[in-house]
Amino acid sequence: MTAASLLVCLGLIGFANALIAREAKVATPTAPEPLNLNNLNQSVDMAAEIASFMGSDAAKTQMLETFCDSASQGQPGHDAVIVVLTPPSPTTWRGGMVFKTFESMKNIHDNNRAEVRLFHDEADHIPKEELEKLFAAARPRRICATKIRFAQFPAGFELHLQHPEGLEVPGFGGWNWNYMHMIRFNFVDLMDPSIGMLAGFKYWMRMDADTQWVASIPDEFQNFEQDGQLGYLSNIQMQDGGGVAAGLQEFTKDFAKSHGINPASLPSVSAGDTGVVLGYYNNLELGRISMFQTPIAMSFTKDVVGNQGIYKHRWGDALLRRIVVEVTGMKTSRIKDSTLKNFRHMNSAPLDMQAIMMR
Repeated sequence: MTAASLLVCLGLIGFANALIAREAKVATPTAPEPLNLNNLNQSVDMAAEIASFMGSDAAKTQMLETFCDSASQGQPGHDAVIVVLTPPSPTTWRGGMVFKTFESMKNIHDNNRAEVRLFHDEADHIPKEELEKLFAAARPRRICATKIRFAQFPAGFELHLQHPEGLEVPGFGGWNWNYMHMIRFNFVDLMDPSIGMLAGFKYWMRMDADTQWVASIPDEFQNFEQDGQLGYLSNIQMQDGGGVAAGLQEFTKDFAKSHGINPASLPSVSAGDTGVVLGYYNNLELGRISMFQTPIAMSFTKDVVGNQGIYKHRWGDALLRRIVVEVTGMKTSRIKDSTLKNFRHMNSAPLDMQAIMMR
């Protein structure tokens, strides 16, 4: 872990007590109107039109080719997908952590209903032999690897020319450009129906390449089947402020007003004028894909792209995801503690212990 990363982690923990006190004082705001699902298919079509005119401003990640594991063919039809964005040299990265990520999926008791999609950057030149090794770790679960064109910038963005090594964020140190591309991938590109990365699936789970399940968990996708209004299963709450959230609170409130939403109904940006924005840790998250492709969700995404806040300030996808959940009025539920306690990020403590610190 770099010194900058350590400072960020310590800063998050340092926010905890202040967050507890603030939440105790702030009245529960009025929630936005619930999402109307009566014409969801038509809404998704409209959202695709909105996404399509993001054009080059989105610096869209392009899917180049998909290579699937022939040994796992013949599995039953899949309505869910586990998304993993792999680093360069995945078989050696962090001592082979990616293998542990894939091997641990055997602890997900979903009868292998969720296919794995491994996304990797063409610039990393990962040979098929290495992909085959990762495939073997995930079997018998079906797994495919999709090569993407990843490292692109929004039209008119030039800070990478002035600062080729990355962006310095006051109070947070430096962030390389690949980190910003990663944020855009997870928040913008993955959900853009005009790209189609999640086409054909109903639900998705995100697992970062340095995460794993250490014991059995149930089929969490069933939560969406049991409640047709449920859109998102959130991780524990976190917050960011200062440089990495610069302008995001004001931007979100302006968006809300322009779309007839009372900004006071959005807990993520209701911390007065402090600049603090609330999010959910999302190295693990689950959601109903169509609810993140509605016109209001795509409209917010388009405005984020146009603002270039991801690249200029390092607005994080954890914050942006929560904001979308709130502006759409989406129904959410916390991932059960019994599931979170079996999840690990790198070599961290169980998430239920982290939750105690952050509550």
